[in-house]
Amino acid sequence: MVQQSDVFLFKSSKESLGNLSELDWQLLPWKKVEKFISLVQQKIYKATLQSDYKSLYELQYFLSNSYAIKLFAVKQITENKYYTSASSIKINVLNSLQKLNIASTLDLSYYQCDKFQEELNIELKLIHDKSLELVLYLCLKPEWEAKFKLLNNEYLFNSHIKELIKNIAFSINNSKFKKNFYVLVAEIELQNQIVYKDYLVKMLKTNTIFEKCITKFLTNNPAHSLCFKKIDIPFGKLDRYDLAQLLSYILLFNIKLELLSGYTGDVNSVNSFFKYQNHLLYFSDSLFALNTYLVKLKSALVKRGLMYDLKKTRCLTKHQSIRFLGFNILPKFLLVNENLVNQLIISACKEEMKLVLSRIRYLLRSRHEDGKTRARTNMPLSKAIDLINPLVINWRNYYFSIIPNSVLENMDKLLNEKIYRWYIKRLKKNRVTHWNKQCIQMINNKKRIAHDIYILELFSETTD
Repeated sequence: MVQQSDVFLFKSSKESLGNLSELDWQLLPWKKVEKFISLVQQKIYKATLQSDYKSLYELQYFLSNSYAIKLFAVKQITENKYYTSASSIKINVLNSLQKLNIASTLDLSYYQCDKFQEELNIELKLIHDKSLELVLYLCLKPEWEAKFKLLNNEYLFNSHIKELIKNIAFSINNSKFKKNFYVLVAEIELQNQIVYKDYLVKMLKTNTIFEKCITKFLTNNPAHSLCFKKIDIPFGKLDRYDLAQLLSYILLFNIKLELLSGYTGDVNSVNSFFKYQNHLLYFSDSLFALNTYLVKLKSALVKRGLMYDLKKTRCLTKHQSIRFLGFNILPKFLLVNENLVNQLIISACKEEMKLVLSRIRYLLRSRHEDGKTRARTNMPLSKAIDLINPLVINWRNYYFSIIPNSVLENMDKLLNEKIYRWYIKRLKKNRVTHWNKQCIQMINNKKRIAHDIYILELFSETTD
């Protein structure tokens, strides 16, 4: 299965480490480590596709005990490449020996680490626990990627939101509606943690060690951290590649089949179902079909310890706009020569437009002791541009090529006006002259806000 040299190098921390003080963290063969993990993950993926569960469990156990994955997990956590609460840890204080010590103590048989004193090494203990979670994630991910491929012919982490919105628009436009058009938009949340845990363990059907670790992980973590996190467009946080997110996907593994199976209504009726993480959208030209779907949805969620959020769940008609994943979809039906013509208007939700502008405003202001916020007039324009650009780029990448360019141009005007009003508060006279000479540069025959080498990004322009 694996080359003999690789097995000897990575199979066990006790056999391959030797004297930790003689090793240098930076000089470890990281390319070989990543290649080894990728090789075993590919074999896990193939074993799942072939339903060879004996080989699957052996490979998962082998990978979880290899020193390569332990090194890689500690590296990912300490370099903040893994979305966890460990990102707030001051990792710069960790030296080579400390990282190697953490890697050498990783053992799935002991989820909690007793070798670090809690009073003195809380941060090291947190890194240790998060590294173990990452080991579990890396071992389970290829198995469930294969299962999703077999069942729904889709990817595990379906991060292509633009393609999903295009498919929704295409389905609505190609549906032959007569008079009726009903839409259900729902957002799922965790309701019963005990039922959630029992159903998830039953779904996993993994080896005993993995099962105990996952059970302890579900018990030790608060309920709000176990389900899907809210999508944050300005900060580009759409999908978390961690154990909690993976378990959330596994929980909803076959929910689409449950909701759409056994329908006894009109075979000519239009029914379409779309899902992204915990966001569901279903539309039909039959109110009976919509009601049947809602009853099935509630039943499927209850047995998983979940429920749809009543505040964020909406039943809509063709006269109302659909808000889904930060997009505002407005279906219009025009009567042309006694025929209905479908037309869609897709734009960004007003809430998301206000959110990114309020985040930018927050960066430009500071809160004082009296509770009021005032403009940070001592901050250079170059620093402000450096802070704002990531928010603009993330928001633009999310919506670009989907919504009308006029919306993006309007966002540019609001952004430029906000920065202009913030900057001139530090000036007492000649405000316009100073602004035009010091803060405006001609770039590609266009006036752009810039300072030194920093150029303000625009919502309506992309370098792709």
